[in-house]
Amino acid sequence: FVDCWLLIASATFLEELLGVGHMAMLGRFRRRVAAAALSRLVSEGVLPASVLLEQPARLARLAGVMVKVCQEVDRFAADISHLDGLDFEQELNSDFVLAARLNLSKGDAVRHLDVFATFQSAMAALAAAAGGEAGLMALLQAGGGQSPAGQVRAVF
Repeated sequence: FVDCWLLIASATFLEELLGVGHMAMLGRFRRRVAAAALSRLVSEGVLPASVLLEQPARLARLAGVMVKVCQEVDRFAADISHLDGLDFEQELNSDFVLAARLNLSKGDAVRHLDVFATFQSAMAALAAAAGGEAGLMALLQAGGGQSPAGQVRAVF
C-alpha cells in the first residue's frame, strides 16, 4: 500500500517533463495531496512510523517527495492564481460544470495547506521513532540512491 502510494506520488509524467502546463499543474497537485496525506497519517499515528523506518529506501522516497513539494510551493501558488483567474467565456468555453468544479475547489484544504508544517510534524514523529534526528538522518542516508538527507535538513 505505502509503496504504491509513494510510487504514484513520486512519478513525473512525460507531459509534465515536456512542459505541458496543465499536466504539470496536475502533477504538482497530485504530489502535494499524496505527500501531505502520508505525512498526516504518520504524524497522527495512523500509519506507524516503523512502516517507513524499517525500509530506508521507502523513507527516502517519502522525504524526496516532501522536498519536491516544498520546492514547488511557489509554482503551486501560481497554479492556483491561474485557475482562479480563468475567464468563463474565453478559457472555460462557458462550461458550467467546469466552472462549478473550479469554484468548489476554492475551498479545498490542499490549496491552503501549510506543507512545511505538515511535513515538519511528520518528520518529528519519524525522528522520535528513529531515536532522534541523527537516527532519522542516518536512515535517510541508508536509503540509497540520491539521499535527500541534506535537502531535508535545509527544508525543515
